[in-house]
Amino acid sequence: ALEEAGVDFEEEEEVEVIKVKKCFVENINGSLYLYEHTTNNFIGQAKSLDELAILAKDQARVVGVSYNEEVLWFVDGEVRTTI
Repeated sequence: ALEEAGVDFEEEEEVEVIKVKKCFVENINGSLYLYEHTTNNFIGQAKSLDELAILAKDQARVVGVSYNEEVLWFVDGEVRTTI
């Protein structure tokens, strides 16, 4: 067998796959509107990004958000700049 021939097998590390929902935010007169990126489906409205992050938690654990030409992350209901 290969092991007897001196072939060393290394265990591969498991990689966690994270599904990310893509969304974008519009700011209209101080209200923030969250939409799904591919369908433009309305997800929710709030006064702050923190409130939108909580609303987005019902959609997905991790949401990539385009806002003011930046990419933000809503992770488990919190706003982050990285994941």
